[in-house]
Amino acid sequence: MPRLLLFTLLSFFVITLTAQQSNTALGDTLELRKVGAGYQFFQGTQQLKMKQVQDILKVNEEALKEFKSAKSSNTFGQILGFAGGFMIGWTIGTAISGGEANWTIGGVGAGLAIISFPIGNGFKRKARNAVNIYNSSLR
Repeated sequence: MPRLLLFTLLSFFVITLTAQQSNTALGDTLELRKVGAGYQFFQGTQQLKMKQVQDILKVNEEALKEFKSAKSSNTFGQILGFAGGFMIGWTIGTAISGGEANWTIGGVGAGLAIISFPIGNGFKRKARNAVNIYNSSLR
């Protein structure tokens, strides 16, 4: 009887260790890849949405905190970029249609658009850092 118990426990530990190794081999690690003009998260070959990445990172508080900061930077950068683009477009559209363009609005829009670029780079840096923190915890 003790041999059977010992064999059962040993089998359980071997199966558990093998399952953990297989999961890592299947691509538990996250990756941030440049896709077109932006960046996308992948786990193995599967492309993930921001919500999916956030759910995955919940197991690592430090990675999740960095990811949330990256997500905030991304949202803020997109808002500034959109607002700046709109202001530039409005000014140019007014000028093309023969109206009196307010070039101050266009200049402010250009400034907002320019400011959005470093904020976007902040997203990339923070997102990559979150992915690295998470992946390091898997090893």
